[in-house]
Amino acid sequence: MTESWIGQTLRRYAVYNSLGSYPLSSILYLIGMRIPATQFRRFIFRRRKLSSIRAVALGVSCVALAFLVRFLLTPFTVADSAFATFYPAILFSALVGGTVAGVAAIILSFLAGWWAFLEPIYVFNQPNFREIVHLGLFILSSGVIVWLALQYRRTVFELEDSESQRRLLADEVRHRAKNTVSVILAIVAQTINDKELAHTLSDRIRASVDARDPLETDPSQSTDLRELLVDTVQRTHGQNIVLSGPAVRLGEAQARNLRLVFHEMSTNAAKYGALSEPAGKVNVSWSIAQSWLNILWCEHNGPKVAPPEKKNFGSKLMARMVNDLDGHLEPTFAKSGYCYKISVPIGNS
Repeated sequence: MTESWIGQTLRRYAVYNSLGSYPLSSILYLIGMRIPATQFRRFIFRRRKLSSIRAVALGVSCVALAFLVRFLLTPFTVADSAFATFYPAILFSALVGGTVAGVAAIILSFLAGWWAFLEPIYVFNQPNFREIVHLGLFILSSGVIVWLALQYRRTVFELEDSESQRRLLADEVRHRAKNTVSVILAIVAQTINDKELAHTLSDRIRASVDARDPLETDPSQSTDLRELLVDTVQRTHGQNIVLSGPAVRLGEAQARNLRLVFHEMSTNAAKYGALSEPAGKVNVSWSIAQSWLNILWCEHNGPKVAPPEKKNFGSKLMARMVNDLDGHLEPTFAKSGYCYKISVPIGNS
């Protein structure tokens, strides 16, 4: 798909930015400019200030387009709508070009509307009282539009600066956290003589810090349950893990806690359960019923199991993680292998 010359011009001036106006970009696409939404947002909210000449040129271009549209709509409009199409032109000029472009658009729109769309047309007639009020309201409304556009631009740039500082701080905290974890893992390896115990403890520490960075938490973000299971369990044990269930999005806390739970289950299965045998399988299925997510972890073709005499640290950890989500963990010990049922309320993050 070939861009129009307008689209190419906007692309040349584009500067990467994450904020913008989706409705405006959608309108431009519909009228055939074929400018990607992100490119259009980058063009509008750019840091580089336009020179006065370019700002005035932008105002002239926007007003000219508004004039053309208003002229084509003349048979279908009334005198009171003389300035209807000029308001968007003023708004766009102020958003992109700032104060100079916005003021230029107001002046040009005022003159164009008075000259071409107020009776008698194509002359600057002596306005009567009603027309004076009309023109005064247009100037007042346009001034408010430009002021709001400038405030919006300033807010966008302030948010950009704040986001940049936040990301810088998050990167620094993340870097220090990784260094701290590395030190802790080294201390564990050098302090605990039991290599199996040290390995288990190190794996738990890695699993606890493998969740998404809390500084990057966004309420609108979520984690797919299947992807979490693939990343936590299936990637290590391959085809011995069978997953089945509908698409389910987990909240931040749900993903973090369940990651630890699944890691603990797979570790136990690899040491004592089905995954310790070549033919062993683990079926992980899930369903949604009455606003509850029910996850069933069932092991097959492993060694015979029996209820433990007392709960070990792993069992307590799994129960604590699920309880923190206001959920329930129900273990069973069938001859075919360990089976766990996890129930957590949907939307509890």
